[in-house]
Formats: sequence, C-alpha cells, structure tokens
Amino acid sequence: MKEKPKILFVPVASKLHEKKIFKATLEMRKILERKLDVLGPKKLVLSLKDFSRVKVKDFDLGVVFVGSGGASKTITNIASNKDWFIVAYDENNSLPSALSAKEKMVSMGKWRGKIVYTNLQEEPKDVVYAAYGFKALKTLKKVRIGVFGAGKNTWEKIKFTKKYFGVKVKVFPLKKLFSTLKEKLAENVEDELKRRLGEKWVCKVSREDLVKAFRFYLAMKKVMEEEGLDCITFDCFKYLKSLGGTPCLPFSLLNDENFLGVCENEVSYAPLMFIMREISGKPVWLANLAKVDFQNNTVLLTHCTAATKLSGKDGKVILKPHFESGLGVSLDVPLGRGFVTLAHLRLKPPTLIVVEGEILRSQLGLKNECRSQAYVRLDGDVKRFFEETGNHHVVGYGLYGLTLALISEKIGLKPLVLGLYKQ
Repeated sequence: MKEKPKILFVPVASKLHEKKIFKATLEMRKILERKLDVLGPKKLVLSLKDFSRVKVKDFDLGVVFVGSGGASKTITNIASNKDWFIVAYDENNSLPSALSAKEKMVSMGKWRGKIVYTNLQEEPKDVVYAAYGFKALKTLKKVRIGVFGAGKNTWEKIKFTKKYFGVKVKVFPLKKLFSTLKEKLAENVEDELKRRLGEKWVCKVSREDLVKAFRFYLAMKKVMEEEGLDCITFDCFKYLKSLGGTPCLPFSLLNDENFLGVCENEVSYAPLMFIMREISGKPVWLANLAKVDFQNNTVLLTHCTAATKLSGKDGKVILKPHFESGLGVSLDVPLGRGFVTLAHLRLKPPTLIVVEGEILRSQLGLKNECRSQAYVRLDGDVKRFFEETGNHHVVGYGLYGLTLALISEKIGLKPLVLGLYKQ
C-alpha cells in the first residue's frame, strides 16, 4: 500500500469557544485520517505560544483547522508566508475567522495559502489532493528519467525539466534499446496479455506485430530496471523507421505498472505526469488536442498510448494498427466516464495551463484520428482555452486544478487556470 502523505494538523480556536468546539476538531481529524497521515497536536492551539510547542518538522502540507471565531490573530501568526491550507467549516463562526485572517495576511503581503470550506461529514478533497501533490513534488527529487536519443529541441526540454522540477535526467543512445531487443525476451505473448487484461481485449493486428510490440515492452522494462529509471521517453518516429512498429503498447503497459512511458520525447511532461498520477492514484494519459467544438464547449482528445487500467467497467481494449503509419500496435482504450483535470506545459514563458472537465464518451471509432479517443466537456471558455493551449495535455481523473496551480507557483511556473468544473 502506498505511504500516505503527512499533514501537520493545527486546530485553532479562541479561548471563549475552547470547550464547545473540541469535539468538532476531533471529528475533522478523524475525517482527514481516512486518506492522510495526520500529525500535530490534538489539543486546541489558542495562541502563538501554544503553537511554538509543536515540534513536528517532517510533513508534506500544513493545515490550520479553524475551530471557531475569534481566532484570526492566531491563524495569521501561524500561517503568514506559508503555503498552508486554512480549513473552515459551516459552524461556530469558523469561516468569518478564516476570512479575517486571510484579509490580514493579504494586507501585509504575507498571504500564500488557500482557504478550503467544508463540513464535518466528508474529507475536503482540495486538502487531500494538495497533500498528495506536495508529497509527489518532494518525491520528484528521487525520480530518474531516461531519454533515448536527444536532438536540439529535446535538450531544451531537458534543461527546462531540470530547472523547474528538479528531477534527474540521463540521456542514452537509442541503440541501447535496439540492442536489448536482440535478446530473448518473450515467448507466449497471448497468454501474458490475457493475464494482464483478462478477456477484456480484442486484437486486430497480426501476431507478428503483437509479438514485436511486446518484445519492445520487455526491452524497455529491462533497460529501465538495469539503469534504475522511473520514466522512459524517446522519439517514437525513429522507432517507426528503424523497426517497422510503434511503442504505443509498451508505453501503455509501462504506465499500467507504475512506470512512466512518455511519447515523442516529451521529457518535460514526465514530472507533470508523475505528480498528477500521485494526486489521482491512477495512471494518466498524455493526449493530443484533436478537435474543438466551440458551440458545445467540448474538445476531442486522442492518442494511442492510454494505460489499459484507465478502461471503464464496460468495453474492451482494442489493439489496432497505428493511425498515421498503419503499423502495429496502437490501443483503443474505453476510457471511463468521469471528471478530469487537463494540464499543458508552455516552455516560454514558463506556464502551466490547467482546465477541468468531464469525459462524456470514449472509444469513438473515428478512423482518421489516433486510436484512443474521448470527448471532454470543459468548464470555462473553450475559445480562450484554444487560444492559450498547445497540443499535448496530461489528462488525470479527478478535479484538482487549483492544486496544480499551487504546485506551479511553488516551483516557479506561472499558473493559468482556464476553468474549474462546477459540479
């Protein structure tokens, strides 16, 4: 089981309300403990002096729970110049106190946090998402990305990736992958795919193409394990020319297994994919923006490498020839309906563009598009989105646009939030 993020939970109240709201703070603590490792005092913090006794240092996110009114001074003293979350709820003048503290910090130029409004029945999703996101940001320092073959444009992306995400990137010659392919790697491909996908797949490519693609997956995985890599990326079209097939199936299977397989040497997207995967707890999808429908506020997203674990309950993964080349093997994955967050990286000026939406339909069977396809309804102005964004988007299940904006600011990227979904 994945280790939970650690939050420092600081329950704040005024002396006047101390006895009245102690139960509420314990309830919120229990709610957060469902998804998070909650550290910090169980007793109420009534002053800065009380907070000075808190000695917890190792945590992913600081959370001030506003138990009552009359606590704005204490909140301000604790949270000034910190990217902490101030959690207010719907009783005991909690929200007025939180807003007063924010006003004070804004006027002093010391507001860096976020107010979350919730109740005492369910966990505040923004807090949970942010905790997983900030934990992923810390973990990024240990992530190793392998780039196989790098032209001038790729070196610019590598520089960007190191500067803003702080990850380790190692460049290898493409021939290292090709030489591994010559080793004995696969025997019964059909049995292995059946083990992974059960009966939920349909093959519309030749066995020769299927074996070739699966051997390449095994070669990628072998090299990653030997080199201690968490992510692999390279120029897919070099593989097309050299070996007469595509790496779509290998990338998909790697993403199923908690590795990252990233298309088209998009090295700068690898850490973003890692962060969004950690927030959502599911694989993410690197997709093209293929069509825009301004009237219906929808976009068509396509690409051939979606992880099979993103499949909905109904439908089967269909293995098809690659759209552009006609070679094998690409995937048509029946992406499950649900709320999603889309993120696009702009290198110059360094910007993270974020929008939330909902997958309406997938596995559309459009012949002249990449094989995995989904219609997504976006919040906000699709025309503005079209003007600001670019081609590739990381698509992750869940609504955490504001969390990505906070992470973006934390690492020095300008956040541009173009729409938050109204549930």
